[in-house]
Amino acid sequence: MGNKESRHRRHAHDDGDRERQPLLGGAPGDDRPLPCCGCGTGWCMFMSGFFLVTIPWYIAAFILICGRVGRREKPGYIACTIAAVAATAALIYGLYRLLPHLIPLIMSLFGI
Repeated sequence: MGNKESRHRRHAHDDGDRERQPLLGGAPGDDRPLPCCGCGTGWCMFMSGFFLVTIPWYIAAFILICGRVGRREKPGYIACTIAAVAATAALIYGLYRLLPHLIPLIMSLFGI
């Protein structure tokens, strides 16, 4: 029993010949720069979604759901998906609040 504990302790503290991986770095051999000025396509689409009426967010959400996204690109695409869901919820809420005011206006325009 003492032999097993000492062997376990020795292996728990022994790093051996293994290389230590950096905490914030990418996978070994993944040194290629990200597209779109180094911030990635997902984050570029996230920022452009504010200026292009959320269309890039929906495109990025579709790419994330249906396509294959790299490990370093995934956070930007997830941010776009969350923004697309929030924009859809805001649009539905806005239409819900505005629709009772629009129905009489539409009826008066068409003479109904």
